[in-house]
Amino acid sequence: MSAVDSNTSSEIVAAKKVRFFRFSALIPFALITALLVGGYLLFFDRLVKRGLEASFTAINGAKVEIGSFDFSLLDTSVKTRGIQWTNADAPTKNLFEIGATEFTLQPNPLSVGKFVVTRMSVSDLRLGTDRAQSGALPAKEPKASDTAPASGGTLESIEAYAKGIDYQAIASKIGQPEDIPAVRMGKELEAKVQARSDLWKQRLPTVTNLSDLQGTSDEIQAIARRKYKLPDDLAQLRKDLDTLKNARQQVQAKQDVLKQARQDLQTDLTELRTAYAQVNELREAKLKDLLIDPQGDLFSASNLLSALLGDSLVDSARQYLGYYEKFKGYLPEQKQAADVKVVQRERAHGTTVDFVRAGTLPTVYIGQIDLSGTSGSSSLSGTVLNASSDLSYKPLLINVDFRDAQGKADVGTLRGSMSGSKEGLNSNIQLTLRQSPLQGLSKGVSNQYLAGLDGKADIRATLTDTPQALALALRIEGRNVGLRLKPGSVGKDMEGMLSAVLTQIDLLTVDLDYVQEKGPQGARTSTRLRSNLEPLLNARLRAYVASQVAKFNGELRARFNAEVDQALAPLKQQLDGFDQSGTLSAALGDADKLDAARAKLEAELNQKLKAEENRFKSKAKDKLKSLL
Repeated sequence: MSAVDSNTSSEIVAAKKVRFFRFSALIPFALITALLVGGYLLFFDRLVKRGLEASFTAINGAKVEIGSFDFSLLDTSVKTRGIQWTNADAPTKNLFEIGATEFTLQPNPLSVGKFVVTRMSVSDLRLGTDRAQSGALPAKEPKASDTAPASGGTLESIEAYAKGIDYQAIASKIGQPEDIPAVRMGKELEAKVQARSDLWKQRLPTVTNLSDLQGTSDEIQAIARRKYKLPDDLAQLRKDLDTLKNARQQVQAKQDVLKQARQDLQTDLTELRTAYAQVNELREAKLKDLLIDPQGDLFSASNLLSALLGDSLVDSARQYLGYYEKFKGYLPEQKQAADVKVVQRERAHGTTVDFVRAGTLPTVYIGQIDLSGTSGSSSLSGTVLNASSDLSYKPLLINVDFRDAQGKADVGTLRGSMSGSKEGLNSNIQLTLRQSPLQGLSKGVSNQYLAGLDGKADIRATLTDTPQALALALRIEGRNVGLRLKPGSVGKDMEGMLSAVLTQIDLLTVDLDYVQEKGPQGARTSTRLRSNLEPLLNARLRAYVASQVAKFNGELRARFNAEVDQALAPLKQQLDGFDQSGTLSAALGDADKLDAARAKLEAELNQKLKAEENRFKSKAKDKLKSLL
């Protein structure tokens, strides 16, 4: 029995050794293979799509969504649809939206973990589109913008100046009348005039009293009425002449008193009027201190340009440079594993030839990306060459053209290059736009004074990035351009003046140089703004300031003069009443008339006396002749 059993087991072992397949193991292997293939077909694209979305979202700081992802293992081709890349600074908008991409991975580099694409197509690229829902990440705090808000501070000087022209504040500016030096001096002069007036009120009645000449006047009138019978009244005639001579002395003495009084009055009047002139000089000096100087450069058009255009352009520059910096952040660190090498190889006849051999192939390299899509109302098309994870391998080259909606005319170009080195990136990007709406320049920028820009212009922007500095040079040339102010941002009159100037710009040229210098102490920013609008604004601004100053000064002068005139009215009234020259002149005139009548009468009597003496001499001569 044991022998039989031993033979049987030997046959069984021999039979097992002869069997080549274990059919019982094929079933699990087939099931595992089916599960792997099914899992790949069902889940691979989804897993890759979700992984890419999560990676791009983490990089962007806002949602990045991919509509579909399709990878074909047979030909290593990749197709995507509906990519939306959220603008992290404005989550309700996309930085860009891509309708479809298509490319094929080269299999050999893929086998060593490198993704190399010879050519990639990007179609239906759209920039700045609206999102149906916000792309902000709910689990994170809102990301701070890289751009600084519009400063707009330089126009505060204009607002402060406008507030200085406050007609309601004129009274407080002038102050109380008694605090004005001219009024105080006027009050002192008023007391002096009053004292002098009192003295002259006492002196004038005595000086102008001609009663002491009344007797003389009566005598002269009596002599004038007397009829002389000569030679009988010759003695009376001589007596009357003596009386007239005495009268002359009395009248002349009175005239001398009146003339001296008038001279003294004029001396006092001159002294008081000189003092009054000093009051007026002090008054004008105070007024001059109160008036605004129209020649003062309170602010210039350069500050105005900075607040209106400069701040908006600088903030726009910061915004777009922020986008560029964010794009740089997406790039991996430039390790420069792709050092370029020059190799010499010997040729026939002992000659050598130099040729360039590239260094290590980057982890990701796309030879050419074909772009097509839209930007606003324009269509775009172009290429991006040498997109890679290490730009030291080959420089990235950008060449994009923008055409109008009908595709008939070029409206812009985008040209540029980016290359890597051990120190960092070197970029040079030029954007040219033809007849582009200016409103886009200030879009998304907060400006305290500027509501927007109207019109179209040719725009040229050049971005230069080196390890030492990041610079943006912007040139704007536009015709029939207008700048719209925010209502109520400045005073009503200033708003009217600026609106009249800024909405009628036949030709506008603006040059902005914005430079960020990099250094161990941090970035240092410098800005330079130049525009042909500055001289125009300077002229209009000066004219406006001059008119406002003249208006304000006129009102201030009128109110100041009214206050001072009212305070000095008693002094002026006393000065006007102080001049008693008329009274003295009237008295002196009466004395002069009396003296004239006396002189005339005296001359007549002398003539009669002389005639009588001549007649007497003639008679005596005739009698003497008769005796001889």
